[in-house]
Amino acid sequence: MDFLTVTDIRKTEGDTVVLNGIDFVQPEHHRLAIVGESGSGKSTLLKIIAGFVQAIQLLRDVKEN
Repeated sequence: MDFLTVTDIRKTEGDTVVLNGIDFVQPEHHRLAIVGESGSGKSTLLKIIAGFVQAIQLLRDVKEN
């Protein structure tokens, strides 16, 4: 069973595209690593998923216990 499904995250800062079309499925009881260069949007991605930052587009489905 999937714990978290994220589809088509898009985020810009002014004219700069920060995230474009990020999709992933996080299965229940599995670990996820987000890796990338400094400034590549890792923290922004996590903040969007958590709801702290607003994205241009985000489809999110979280399994409720």
